[in-house]
Amino acid sequence: MMKKFMVLIFAATLFASCEGPTGPAGAAGAKGDQGDGGTPGAPGPTLPSVTWVNPEPGDVDVALDTVIRASFTKAMNAATITPSTFTLATGSTSVAGTVSYNPGSKTAYFTPSASLSAFAYYTATLTTGVKDSEGNALSSAYTWSFTTGGSYAPSRLYVANINGSSITVYNNAGAANGNVFQDRIIVGGSTTLNAPNGIWIDSASDRLYISSQGSTSLLVFNNASTVTGNIAPARTITGGNTLLNWNRELWLDSASDKLYVTNCAGNNILVFNNASIATGNIAPSRNISGGSTTLSCPSALWLDSASDRLYIANMGGNNILVFDSASTATGNIAPARTISGGLLEPADVWLDSLSDRLYVSNLSNNSVVVYNNASTATGAITPARTIAGANTTFNGTYGIWLDSSSDRLYVANVYNNSILVFNNASAADGNIAPSRTIVGANTALNYPVRLWLDSGQ
Repeated sequence: MMKKFMVLIFAATLFASCEGPTGPAGAAGAKGDQGDGGTPGAPGPTLPSVTWVNPEPGDVDVALDTVIRASFTKAMNAATITPSTFTLATGSTSVAGTVSYNPGSKTAYFTPSASLSAFAYYTATLTTGVKDSEGNALSSAYTWSFTTGGSYAPSRLYVANINGSSITVYNNAGAANGNVFQDRIIVGGSTTLNAPNGIWIDSASDRLYISSQGSTSLLVFNNASTVTGNIAPARTITGGNTLLNWNRELWLDSASDKLYVTNCAGNNILVFNNASIATGNIAPSRNISGGSTTLSCPSALWLDSASDRLYIANMGGNNILVFDSASTATGNIAPARTISGGLLEPADVWLDSLSDRLYVSNLSNNSVVVYNNASTATGAITPARTIAGANTTFNGTYGIWLDSSSDRLYVANVYNNSILVFNNASAADGNIAPSRTIVGANTALNYPVRLWLDSGQ
């Protein structure tokens, strides 16, 4: 009995010795420390870190028009990513540039104000002033270096000219500016081009697909990377069975080998199977058409294969129509969602799926608007951003291209016969001037309506 009593006294004493100053469990420690003799406290914060940069450390022969990029492990506070916290220098000389941040991809961009010097050694730095959305800074500055080469990135810009009935191609699109000469032009009677209003390059097979609105046909040219001059298409889809009627933009779904086409005058969307070999007077495999669709001069489309959704720039309806189950959609079906607000003759549409943003060009009010939460947006909503005003030099905004890798927005300016380039696309807003303008007699632009950037960046 005495032994049992002594054991109980020993256990009670041991328990008491483990008590913290505020009670049996002890005080919680801060940022992972233990309380005074208590249990472990809450773990410290997870600090952000850099996961990937481009150019990579030690890269050589880097293009002179390169945009420096850095991705992070966590969502970052965009306000902390500035020209003072994301810098570029060659020796002791700082490089002027603009800085932006894309929250969808958690990527920061440094866009030099001018081309980098040839064969120069550059150092990029992210300071500890860069913080995540919770206020946690990088644990230490992140620095890396690279060496430039003597040329620009192998990026080509293809432009469909509706009045010129031509396709013009500009090399070094990442730096092209002013009254530059076109490097190639596809034009002439043999091409059968007539008011082209859609363009698609299948890089894997080196084919160029063109929607020739004026000739009510779809043209396919081989050797897209070199084709030029007055050359006949390898294949032509045309004829009454095709149901083509003032056909505009097209979309090639390479995975399923299907070709989607917007039909402005027919108020419908056509889908052709076996796109890689389709030719002649063939009927579409599917036709999205009828009053329930609310299609009214559909001008452009975007196929989001990941979510199986089809976004339509419905020019006549001043809205964006979203159809679910795009891979099987057919007939007189209603759209799953309709997005309106800030739209006036929407001419083109671009989905930035990483950031879940939808970019739309407006022909009649000379603007580009951006909607957040594109995957769920619906109704008459106000755009999150509107790029418009005299400084933009917009005059007939039509085709758009978002180069996410460089955070640049390209806009086809129909009535000014120009291509406008805006840096920092992920944040661009308001009455801002373009960073570059491709314009002048040498460009051979003639009512440019559609763009395709084949970028090596």
